[in-house]
Amino acid sequence: MCLVSSASLFSVEAKVFAQSSLVSLCLITGIVVGTTLSLEYLDTPTAPLPVDRLRVASVFEITGVYFAGPLYLKRNQKSWIVIYTCAVFRAIHLELTTSITESFLQSFRRYVARRGRPSIVYSDNGTNLVGVNNLIKRINWERVAKYSTVNKIDWKFIPPSVPWWSDFGENLIGMVK
Repeated sequence: MCLVSSASLFSVEAKVFAQSSLVSLCLITGIVVGTTLSLEYLDTPTAPLPVDRLRVASVFEITGVYFAGPLYLKRNQKSWIVIYTCAVFRAIHLELTTSITESFLQSFRRYVARRGRPSIVYSDNGTNLVGVNNLIKRINWERVAKYSTVNKIDWKFIPPSVPWWSDFGENLIGMVK
């Protein structure tokens, strides 16, 4: 007779329980007899949501910017989808661009004209997005705020190789694709 021990994990409604079972197998008759030794519930720790996703904000006040693509067009042209996501309400705004660098700034201007100026923008460390941030930093925001009601846009970059840091946008990219 041969005894085999195994431990298995099951996930049900964010609860994980470990079940150890002892399975015995008779090599002569081929009969399998199993007994459960213990059943133990373990709480899975949940990570806290970022403060920007929990605060009271208007739609698209806290925004994530992501690129999907490239899409291949006729005559060997490429196109990208710029996805603007609201961090609080999970709404999306889509723009189609033909180049990542030049037309992203135009896409961002169209987005601001349509949805309003965001106070915080999250994005990855793409060179085109870093370039737009440098352009935004060169604006004299004190002078603009003095003559209008526009405030500075705070552009935050997620760390490299950490796509789960801006989880609210990565899920929506998969849905759009």
